[in-house]
Amino acid sequence: MACATYACATAPDAARRTAERLLRARPAPTGVAVRGEPLLEPLAGAFEELGVRVPGDVSVVALGPDPLTGPAGRPPVTSVTVPAAALGARAVELLMRRPRVSRCRPPPCCRRG
Repeated sequence: MACATYACATAPDAARRTAERLLRARPAPTGVAVRGEPLLEPLAGAFEELGVRVPGDVSVVALGPDPLTGPAGRPPVTSVTVPAAALGARAVELLMRRPRVSRCRPPPCCRRG
């Protein structure tokens, strides 16, 4: 199983370029995870324009802080709610518990007092 990350703007032409790039990959993806609901429609539309059925040929999973909402005409996608605020708070809590040990040395060009 291969995994890759691609940045993609929400504009239809950017979504189409990303869909084409994904489809050139070998092996071709069977699923795509999308962070951010605004990209879902352009990307699903780009796949369909290229003859790829969503969800028949490729599955699309939406990752975001809120449950998936949107127009009824959207192709079926799986939605995973990510508790971003809770994850961020827990990350800060864990970082604050770490011992404060500095292993950094100032660069040789810097003078100290």
